[in-house]
Amino acid sequence: MRVQIALGAVFVASAIPKLVDPPAFAHMIYNYRLLPGTLVNALALVMPWIELLVGVLLVLGAWRREAALVAALLLVVFLGAI
Repeated sequence: MRVQIALGAVFVASAIPKLVDPPAFAHMIYNYRLLPGTLVNALALVMPWIELLVGVLLVLGAWRREAALVAALLLVVFLGAI
């Protein structure tokens, strides 16, 4: 349970700066050069909200399996990008 809350807090803390400055996040995504330019802006607008939602769900313990699955998928994508 503590790990779930900690992971949720990490996702929330990670999402907040991206929500505050979407252009900077879009620039970071673009620098990875993994996606076509047309998808960068859409991803920069959508991904932080998904991270925030998953983080809040993990912290609250709601929809635990679903939130954990999405968190795992996001972490795999992040690891793949790195």
